[in-house]
Formats: sequence, C-alpha cells, structure tokens
Amino acid sequence: MNKLRLYFKSILFSLLTFFAIMIYYNKLYETYDFMIVLLFFIILYFYIKNGTFSDSRTKKYSMFLSIIISLTLSIGTITYRYINNPVISFINIKNILKIIIMTMGFIPFFTRIIYFSFLKLSKVNIIKKDNNMKKLKIIHGFLIALLMIICWLPYFLRFFPAIMTLDSYYIIHNVNHVILSDHHTFGFTWFFGIFFNIGMLIFKNMNLAVMFYTIMQMIILSCIFSFSIRYLYNKGVNKIICIFLFIIYAINPLFGYYSVTLWRDILFSGSVVIICTLLIDYIWNKYKFKLKNVIIMTLAIIMLLFFRNNGIYVLIFSSILIIIFDNSNRGKIALYSIIIISLYFIIKGPVFDYYKVGKSATGEAYSIPLQQIARVLSKKEDISSDEKKYLDSIFNTEYISKVYNPIISDKVKEQMNSEVFNKNKSKFFKVWFTIFLKHPTTYFESYFSSTLGYWYPNVNYWATAGESKAVFDENVESKPIIKIKNFNYLTSRKIPFSLFIWSIGLQFYMLLFATVYKLYIKKFDKKYIIPYIPLWSLWLTMMVASPVFAEYRYMFGVTASIPIVIIYSIINDRKIVDN
Repeated sequence: MNKLRLYFKSILFSLLTFFAIMIYYNKLYETYDFMIVLLFFIILYFYIKNGTFSDSRTKKYSMFLSIIISLTLSIGTITYRYINNPVISFINIKNILKIIIMTMGFIPFFTRIIYFSFLKLSKVNIIKKDNNMKKLKIIHGFLIALLMIICWLPYFLRFFPAIMTLDSYYIIHNVNHVILSDHHTFGFTWFFGIFFNIGMLIFKNMNLAVMFYTIMQMIILSCIFSFSIRYLYNKGVNKIICIFLFIIYAINPLFGYYSVTLWRDILFSGSVVIICTLLIDYIWNKYKFKLKNVIIMTLAIIMLLFFRNNGIYVLIFSSILIIIFDNSNRGKIALYSIIIISLYFIIKGPVFDYYKVGKSATGEAYSIPLQQIARVLSKKEDISSDEKKYLDSIFNTEYISKVYNPIISDKVKEQMNSEVFNKNKSKFFKVWFTIFLKHPTTYFESYFSSTLGYWYPNVNYWATAGESKAVFDENVESKPIIKIKNFNYLTSRKIPFSLFIWSIGLQFYMLLFATVYKLYIKKFDKKYIIPYIPLWSLWLTMMVASPVFAEYRYMFGVTASIPIVIIYSIINDRKIVDN
C-alpha cells in the first residue's frame, strides 16, 4: 500500500512539475515532441527515487525555501514576458492559473533538491585539519592583492583610464569645477577629488589624473577582497577553498570590469564586504568587540553612508535587526548606531546647508510609487478629477502616460515638480493610496516590473559599460593602451553559465539559501544570521525604492559578499581557529 501511495504521489507531482516546466519555457502546446515526453519520465524517475523524507525538520526548512523560490520564479516568468508592454494587464485569470500551476509543480521538485543539499552540506568540512599551519601575515595579504590587480590589468589597459558613464563624467565635472552637490554623493565626489587633484598635480593631464584614481580604486578593492580571504584562511578555512575564493575575485570578468569603473557603487560595495567580514568575526569571537575591528568597521560605515544615498537606510535597517537578534550587546550596539546615525544627519543637514551643498534629487526615493501612478496613467485607467488636478501639479500627466517605462523611472522623475511635491508629501501618499484602492492589480504589475531583476534570475540587462567619449568641457575619454577585438564578449549572456556572472536574481537565491541553511544548522538561533543582515538590508532598499528594475551595480555589494557568506554558512563554527 505504501509503494502504491508513493507511485501515485510521484505521478501526480511529476505531472505538476512537467506542466510547470512547459509553462515556464512557454512550451505548453508542444508536448508532442519525443524529447519533451521523455522529460516527463525522467521527472517521474526523480520522484520515485526521492519520494520520501526521513527528517521532518530538514523537510520544513527545505519546503520553506522551495516555496519562496517557486513563487518568485513563477511570478517572475509571467512578469518578464510582459515587461516591455506597459498597457497590457498581465495579472488576469489565465496568468494567475499559470502561476499557481508553476508554483505547485516547482515546490515538490525544489523541496527535494534543497532537502538533499542540506543533508549533504551538513556533512561537509571545509576547515583544514592541521590548525598549526602558518597563518598569513599582512605582507601575504598585500601579495594576494597584487596578484588580483595583475589579473585585472587587461581591463585597465583596454579601457584606459577608466570605464566611464554619464554618472562618472558628472563626478569629474563637479570635482574639476568645485561644484558642491550631493546628487552623485558628496562623499564619493570628495574622495575621488583627492586622488584626481593629486593626479593633476603630478601629471598635469585629466586622463592621467583619472588613471591615478583608477589605480587607487583597484588597490583598495583588491585589499578589501584580500583582507577577507586572509581572514578566512587564518580562521582555518581550507587552502583550496581560499584559492577558489581568490579565483572568483581575480578571474570573474565582473570584478575585472568593476575594478576599473568610475562609479561610487564600487567602493560602496567594498565597504559592504568589510562589514560582513567583521560581523562574521564578531560571531566567531563570541560576541566580543575588538578595538581594531571597531575602527575598521567605523571607516567602512562612513564609506557606506557617504558613497551612496541609500547607505543610511542600509545602516538603520541593519542596526535595528542586529539589536533585535543580539541580546548580548544591545546597549553598546544601540549607542554606537545612534552616535553614527546622528552624526550622519548633522553632516547631511546643518553642515551641508552651511556650505551650500546641493541636495540629491527628491524623486529617486519615491521611484516605485511614482511608477505605479505612471502605469495607471499609461493604461488610461479611471482617476478622479481631484486626483488628476493634484497629479498635474507635480508632473505633466499626459506626457508621463506616453513616456512611462516599466523598467526605469528616469522619465517620470525628470518631470516631477520637487517644490510642490516636498511641500505636502502626505497629500501625494493620500492620492497614491486612493488610486491604489481603485487599481490594485495595476500597482502590483508596476511593482513586479520595477523590482523584477532583484528577485527573478533570468533578467537580461546591462551590467557594465565600455569605451566613452568626452562629456562637458573635460577632455577625458577612453584611450585604450591595448586593442582587443570584441573584448565585450565577456559581458554577453550567450556564453555558457553566464547566469552565474550577471544574474542579480541568482545572487538573491544564493543569499536566501545561505541564510536559511545557517538557520537550519543553528536550530533557528538568529544571532548567527547577523552577518547576512547588511546584505538583506541592501536588497530591501532596492525592493522599496529602486529607480531601475535590474541595475547590477546597485547590488554589487551582495555579489561581492556572497562567496564569503556562503563559506560562513557551511562552516562548523566549533572548528574554527581562535586568534
């Protein structure tokens, strides 16, 4: 009877998974193909061989993780098919049924894969057996950084003096003309300006001055990665794992490109890596503070706060959650956070006002609600005359309805009257909410479209730039030292396994897996997920206020930290080496 029940359940799950895959690949009506029919029997065999679970606790964690992956994969698949057509309503009965079938079909499939992955990983030991092996000294860390820079040199030589976009040229222009503005973050502009001006003093040439900064950025970024590798090795992580970690940072083209890209996001992301590494040390050091680490953490947090405007939200979210999860040092952490956050608002407020530093654009933080309203206007859905009158006061509704783009809010933000908006923000949210009550599905469609790349792995969107021409009156442009034909093929999604390089959504799944797995092996002791909190806080800021649906550089901090936190996830903490 048990075998009969197993076969019946396996056939049912196989049918659900089979049709889920067919819908996922949009092949539902092509099931006559022999290879596709064969796929059904392969799935059936998989379920028969893996039909039972011996550990209910592992099953619960696996199912929880599977439900999230299955649901996001299903909703994302439907959303992505309609992403470029803002006037089509894709939340309808037909697509909801497809989402339900896909979700129900993927859940048992992913549950089994995750279940057996958890059991296998729990037996893995990546701590070296000989804890008396020589530790890496600081000089060894610098040698690791130097090797990394050598691996990045082709990118530097190919895109000399740096990879630059319009944002980069604004920063160069602001520094060159001493324009005090926080739009591209005053902190990073000031930081870049130091090395740019030193370069100008030495070389008397703008291109070479930018080159000087690029070299400094490569050195800083490589030292950050080297710091984390050296730390893990000295804690007892197997040498092979540390070499593999080095290869990820040195050989992965993403890190090569970004090491020479003039964006504030690069070193901001480096600060996230430092913070995550120090939080791992805090856990492994039994929740004790080291003065050296507090100093380094403070410097990293300053970079976090002043290199990107969403850094303050990352810090606030992280501080609150760490205080909740860590009952051993709540008072100290709360005091430390309050002091830093207070200083931030003093600098951003009275100090910036005194020196007349230009404020960042208001609309950036309200991209998602603005996009939701713009979608309603684009679909010409019903709004009241009072709502129309108010919206006309903050932007041209007729123009917005024509230029609305589901994946980027630039056109909407450019039209916004910040003065009117800032005078009465509560009025905006009141109008936003009343429209939501009338058109909830349109709002959900807009939200899914505006955030898709941060939770769905199959999004294809640009991640890096290439050569550039001078903008404004600065004579700064790409002058490659070496010419490599089709060098940009490395950014192509057509090369095998490119998903592992360019997919933000995949990074989200990996972070999710690592976090749930750590909770699983630590029996839901929440203190152990403290190192993941800054990454989740960064992801959450994108989910709340992202101006672009899949901007890789915004989540580079997660990508750069993922290898480290995955290693942290699978390590048995009791076997680490004490310093």
